[in-house]
Amino acid sequence: MGRKRKFYGRKPSKTLGHKLRKWRDDAELTLEDAAKRLGIKCKSPGSYLWQMENARKTVPEKILINVPQVYEKTEEEVLKCAYYPQLHFPMLTEMLKPTALPKKIDDFLDNLIKRLEEKEKIEIAKYASYLLTQQKLKRPTANSV
Repeated sequence: MGRKRKFYGRKPSKTLGHKLRKWRDDAELTLEDAAKRLGIKCKSPGSYLWQMENARKTVPEKILINVPQVYEKTEEEVLKCAYYPQLHFPMLTEMLKPTALPKKIDDFLDNLIKRLEEKEKIEIAKYASYLLTQQKLKRPTANSV
């Protein structure tokens, strides 16, 4: 049995696949062409995209980041479709515009804490723990140098 991947509160929505299909149809792309443009690399990229469009597979983030360019959509539109209602959209809009971010990360975090619900704060803490773990795993040890 395969290992389950944790999304830390950011599970792609089930409606994303249907949107991908609609956007592909609107762009008049075949499954294979769209899959190649999205960066899907496997034995059968068209089949893999079909499974994502039909909600049989979740859309990996490395594929999701290519969707706006391939289907000529805004990043906000794609992320809203992918993660609604799990993301706080006023915050997301600010994050997509680097000029709108405060100069100091402390100011940003103070503002963010005031706007989040308790369960969202818990999810951020879990994700921060995950990031710290990943960071520790990437550091070279004294023995490996």
